[in-house]
Amino acid sequence: TWFQSLKLWMQNEVPELGFCATLNADNDWSAARNDPAVSELKSRLERLGEVKRLDEVAEILQGRHSPSTDSVEDGVPVVTGRCIHGGVVDLADARQADPQSLSDPVWLEESDLLLPQIWSHSSSVAIFRENCEAVAHQSVLVVRAKPENISPEYLREYLNSPSATRLIEASASTM
Repeated sequence: TWFQSLKLWMQNEVPELGFCATLNADNDWSAARNDPAVSELKSRLERLGEVKRLDEVAEILQGRHSPSTDSVEDGVPVVTGRCIHGGVVDLADARQADPQSLSDPVWLEESDLLLPQIWSHSSSVAIFRENCEAVAHQSVLVVRAKPENISPEYLREYLNSPSATRLIEASASTM
């Protein structure tokens, strides 16, 4: 039965065939994998020229968890997904954290692209242009363009395009 196989698996034993799968990082498990519209979109982009993976032209960083303590005076802003809307980073409601309380923070740099990790049809990518120190919360993906490969402004425009938005939505996890 399924429960017996689960028990064996949890004990690091091999369950009966049919109850285990090997997952590789290269596997594409998104529902859009077989979507003809997404396949056509990828084909159209390939006809425009060389297509590169995002991690080839930019460094992708995941923001870090920050203790959910009250805001501190003279702290650094913690940019959350809620701070990103309409292509703009709004620090007005950002919690201020004590830098000493942050474990391995992702410090934002000018021209970092910020994406809320919870993506919806109204989501958009913003460029960090604030003249202050700030850190990315775990609800934010930071895309740091490699200037020798691509300009942050160009990358933001592409990532906010209908084509890229469709690809992001198609490959996003629903879990």
